[in-house]
Amino acid sequence: MRNWAKILIVDDIHLNLVIMEDELSAHGHEIIKAYNGHQAIKIAHEKTLDIILMDVLMPGIDGFETCRQLKEKAETANIPVIMVTSLNDREAKLKGLEAGALDFISRPIDFDEVSKKINNLLGMRMYQRYLEDNNKLLEKLVGIRTREIEEAFTDTIYRLGIATEYKDYITSLHTRRVGHYTQHIAELLGLPEERRQEMFYASQMHDVGKIGIADNILLKAADLTIDEFDTMKTHTTIGAKILSSSKSELLRAAEKFALYHHERWDGTGYPNKLRGEKIPIEGRIMKLADVYDALRSVRPYKLAYDHQKTVNIILHGDGKTMPHHFDPLLMEAFIDCHQEFEEIYNKYR
Repeated sequence: MRNWAKILIVDDIHLNLVIMEDELSAHGHEIIKAYNGHQAIKIAHEKTLDIILMDVLMPGIDGFETCRQLKEKAETANIPVIMVTSLNDREAKLKGLEAGALDFISRPIDFDEVSKKINNLLGMRMYQRYLEDNNKLLEKLVGIRTREIEEAFTDTIYRLGIATEYKDYITSLHTRRVGHYTQHIAELLGLPEERRQEMFYASQMHDVGKIGIADNILLKAADLTIDEFDTMKTHTTIGAKILSSSKSELLRAAEKFALYHHERWDGTGYPNKLRGEKIPIEGRIMKLADVYDALRSVRPYKLAYDHQKTVNIILHGDGKTMPHHFDPLLMEAFIDCHQEFEEIYNKYR
């Protein structure tokens, strides 16, 4: 993966642009400048960009509205946006996240922090482009060596899923295990073989959005602050954006696994606080599979629990995880099949 980016800097103050250009070009990045939101939108449609650094307070359309308009167009929707702002209040950051921004930089600018954030987003952008290019290649090769192409595609899905394990290394083999849990639940629900196989691969992409989360948050051993947790929550929407707009049924299913796997049956989950059957089946299945595996596994903030304790927590609750977080139908299935979960965990531990 290359370590330089083509970056569009958007600011109405010329001195700010010059300072940022000098600092970032010294790290090998290619810099393009824009003085307002309208110029930024025009440039984003004309050039292939990796990242946009955009000031919030600008004349005409501000950074929030500019970001929103970029996200509305398919050709610019996937460009990661970092907002540069003197506003430190939580409401402004939430407004930026709503508009589609992936991160924030506060003034005065710490360029070491900027460099780390650019590297994180560049990694996400490279994986995103890899998926896009892979889809284009598959479309050209339809009907040619069909079986080989399908095998290569599903293998790519699996390998991109485990790419997050290099970011969150403590969860080694987590992606493969949740794939098997998901496939087993889908079988108990009576879903057809083709759909079960699709879910097996798609579910392994559920945490791909963690590529866009900084290590100091992702691997933090202590409790996250409110702002840090708000950032962590965005791995669902980041993952969905990486996987969005695909013609592949498998990747469309993967998008649902990524976006909805932290929704709860009682409506207390995130990012959309969906309730009951408004949560797609992919999200409901992954909620159960992901929680089981998280409880069984070591995390920066907890030790691993054994199978029986994990089952007791899911069925009876421990205050943090509660039975009403899960689809009741899936809970009935879990009562019948939790031993198979244990076998899967032990096989791929």
